[in-house]
Amino acid sequence: MSLIGINTEGLKGRKCKDIVKKSLEIGYRYIDVAEVGNNLDEIGSALEKFDRNEIFISYKIWYGSLSYKEVLKSFEKSLNKLKTSYIDLLLIHWPNKSIPLEQTLKAIKKIMDDGKIKFFGVSNFNINHLEKILKIADKIDLNISANQVEMHPFLYQAELLHFCKKNRIRILSYSPFGGGVILNTSVIKAISKRYGKTPAQIILRWLIEKETFIVTRSTSSEHLKENLQVFDFSLSDEEINKIDALGNNMRLINPPFAEFD
Repeated sequence: MSLIGINTEGLKGRKCKDIVKKSLEIGYRYIDVAEVGNNLDEIGSALEKFDRNEIFISYKIWYGSLSYKEVLKSFEKSLNKLKTSYIDLLLIHWPNKSIPLEQTLKAIKKIMDDGKIKFFGVSNFNINHLEKILKIADKIDLNISANQVEMHPFLYQAELLHFCKKNRIRILSYSPFGGGVILNTSVIKAISKRYGKTPAQIILRWLIEKETFIVTRSTSSEHLKENLQVFDFSLSDEEINKIDALGNNMRLINPPFAEFD
């Protein structure tokens, strides 16, 4: 799994196919997709000309598709659309207290035992959610490998990051630029000038220093290339601490059904 991947949510039609294809040509090998994205056919078409074994696909199953039967049904449907026989990482997109986790995990365990996924994780789970699901998953010998959450300098979830590291759960960060607002902060701009890097590259490097994986979205070939040019420098402890201090609990992704407390 590459440290930086492409987030395909919001990409549609021909544009989606072209961006995924261009990303793979540039060198990306980690593609993040979602059942709710309504673009799996386009992504599957873009992947056809590349070696599947070299590509890491994470797939998020939707909040409303977590019953035992729906997990199996929606997963098979998505596999067909993506034109692949397996998914590298399957994630529960959001916690849903109205559907028993036991049902969801039982279906996911079956999919894993059938050899159709390599790893299992969650998305948008807080510490309370993780404590609950870890207990249930442990009973059926199902390992939770990842938690994909919104994380950027304005939403630095240090306590959640610490909990996940302690439990060997890797954080996958999405919305790394906080909708673009963070790029104009004086702290980020000063550090970017010091290294001759863009503000976006500084933020990506900060997330890498936190030992997280990252999914980011761009429609620009130039930005796609720039996002991979973050492995030739490191931030100092002082710079990391300054970026840490920017946190103001600004959450961008907050649907009405979300449970963060």
